[in-house]
Amino acid sequence: QMLDFEGRLYTHHKKANVQFASINTPLLGIDGDVDEDEKGFQLLLKATTEEDARWLTGFEFRQPKLVDTTTHSFGSLEQHFLTAPENHRNIRALFGQYQDKVLQNINYTLGLRIDDYSDFGSHVSLRLGLIYQHAEHTFKLLYGEAFRAPTRAEANLLNNPVFTGNPELEPEIAKTVELIWLHQQQEQLWSATLYSTDITEAINETTTTPRTRINEGRETIAGVEIDWQLEWDHHWKIRNAFTHIFDEAREINSESSTLLTTSISFLTDKHSSNLTMNYQSDKKDANTTVRGFNVYGGRSILDASFTYFASRDLDLYTKIKNLTDKRHVTPADRASNTAGVPIKGRTLEVGMHWRY
Repeated sequence: QMLDFEGRLYTHHKKANVQFASINTPLLGIDGDVDEDEKGFQLLLKATTEEDARWLTGFEFRQPKLVDTTTHSFGSLEQHFLTAPENHRNIRALFGQYQDKVLQNINYTLGLRIDDYSDFGSHVSLRLGLIYQHAEHTFKLLYGEAFRAPTRAEANLLNNPVFTGNPELEPEIAKTVELIWLHQQQEQLWSATLYSTDITEAINETTTTPRTRINEGRETIAGVEIDWQLEWDHHWKIRNAFTHIFDEAREINSESSTLLTTSISFLTDKHSSNLTMNYQSDKKDANTTVRGFNVYGGRSILDASFTYFASRDLDLYTKIKNLTDKRHVTPADRASNTAGVPIKGRTLEVGMHWRY
């Protein structure tokens, strides 16, 4: 068998800006930065046997640490305070996966992952897959589990008039079953996915002021995704992607249940162009009105981009978001905001990518 060993050592620094200003009198605002340093490493061992079976195993360690969460208020009250405890969490993961053939055109996958968080405990997640290939068609039956521990903002955020953390949160666990069909021809690719996800200890946001996150028991989400891609003349590409959620986790949902993306691209050795339309169906925004929510109608946004390949190391690009300058309103972060938040109008971005 052939073995392949990989190792990665890394460090990251993240900075998030915290800003808030009341619309009431007297004025009260908050401004500051939250700094986080993360150190970690990953070890991965992969192998392929003479019978073409494949397996891998690995270990991952991460230590994100909030090093500075000091912000200050201004206006009617001026003082410095912490927006989260300045401490760290340790995250460990041990995982493995094995792939082999049952028959010449039937493959299977077995996987296992153990996650351990120093502040939220551990969980064992299972992954199973069965793949059948026939001519130009591929069918996949997949089962997977996912463990999501609360983020630092969800659990530990302090002294914020808009959102506050909940240290009593429990991790949520998702179990998903997927049935996937793929059909590939010389210039076209079709795919369809039917999925169902069961979530226990689901983490959701309240409509209180300030908002917080709580565990709301069990939720189920089910939907379908359809994707079609076409390439021709070595230059043109069209893609249509459709998603519809027919079993939503909640009746009042700030996310759209239907999404549609259509794009057309043109590519040469010297430049590329793209035109994309994104459609989202209506959204329901939970708030403090008598009805308990507002409905914001569906919207379609058109985006365009152009890139010129000036050299092997330099690209010049232009991006236009919301090309037709449409005006729409989306759900707000605060339950007391019953008017929603307007989306950005037309925006223009000009820049370059330089590789060295």
